[in-house]
Amino acid sequence: MAASLEIHLEDSYHAVEPPGRWPMYITPPCALAVGELLRKLQSANVHATWYVVGDFAKKAPALIEQIVAAGHQLGSHGYWHRRGESEGDCGDSATRRLLPHCVGYRSPFWIHTPRPGMAGGVFFRTLPYALLKREIQRHQLLYLHPHDFFPSEKPWRRRIFLCDPWKRLQRLLTELDWHDPR
Repeated sequence: MAASLEIHLEDSYHAVEPPGRWPMYITPPCALAVGELLRKLQSANVHATWYVVGDFAKKAPALIEQIVAAGHQLGSHGYWHRRGESEGDCGDSATRRLLPHCVGYRSPFWIHTPRPGMAGGVFFRTLPYALLKREIQRHQLLYLHPHDFFPSEKPWRRRIFLCDPWKRLQRLLTELDWHDPR
């Protein structure tokens, strides 16, 4: 049974800091992982839907173009990545204007908007590998966050995975069947 892949393109500060306190990065930190993610996906011939926070799309338009050029789909993840943002609100409209060929919307708080007919998905960073693989097969949907991949000054991040996250992703891409985004 094939699974689909969603990549939520946001930075860690989008989820924890109010917009007025966001760092003034010219290029968001998780952009460091996007190129490598694109290479890994291309080598495994896997396509994903990238749900992008509007703030990220505004700061990194060249990365958005790279994602589209690689054959992936884009969706809105809200402009501010805030609870209460919803499909059709002004933040989502602003994000959709920044994304060419936007295919849909994924709430920043995904539990509230599961994919129709699905019980939800599986987060890449939360389970031992064998259980993660089984859960992806069961739910048919994996969520990735690029900020899980870039080098971190936080020593606990490596312990979350119990392994190198890039190697973990490579195993999943080669050991499971993946289908194109819906």
